[in-house]
Amino acid sequence: MKKIKPILRGEHYYIRRRVPRRYQHVDTRGYIQICLFTDSLKLAEDKAQTIWREMIEAWESKLEGRHDDAEARMAAAHNLAQRRGYAWSPSIASLPYSYRSC
Repeated sequence: MKKIKPILRGEHYYIRRRVPRRYQHVDTRGYIQICLFTDSLKLAEDKAQTIWREMIEAWESKLEGRHDDAEARMAAAHNLAQRRGYAWSPSIASLPYSYRSC
């Protein structure tokens, strides 16, 4: 997997990635943006890799028709995000880009 480069925006790092073409029919958001709630580049890189890996696994489950498994993986990614102190909001994808922030 290609290394994810977090983006510093204000005081926090974010990941912003396009939903891969392979998964666009199971996740209609164009882009994923997640605040990592850290100002440490090293910590942001670690968090970004973990969250992105969980999202890929969830999309793969949806592609294979295992929606229950996919939902469980998304829930696991959500719980991981909360435990590590960063925001997770599925509804944020529907907001205009200018309103998305920590």
